[in-house]
Amino acid sequence: MTFKVYGRYILIDLVHDEQEESESLVVLPTDYKKPELPYALGNVLGIAKDVKFDISLGETIIFEKRMLNKIEVFGKMYYLVLENYVYGGITHETDT
Repeated sequence: MTFKVYGRYILIDLVHDEQEESESLVVLPTDYKKPELPYALGNVLGIAKDVKFDISLGETIIFEKRMLNKIEVFGKMYYLVLENYVYGGITHETDT
């Protein structure tokens, strides 16, 4: 089954922050939570035809985390972001 994107949405695969927790010399309360960043990263898997900016499949985008739409269809989770909430993209340039 293929998920086709419409309505200025971008289908992404979330990039999880894999920073390892280091041992701290400071004692923190047991219920302490590290403040969350207001943005997240995702790899582009699909693009609606009416998205107005130049974006390509496989590109990593930075978007407003609270605007992430999670949709479950037949047991599979899809993540969508409306183009208005994309801050930018990251390209991995190689030295030539």
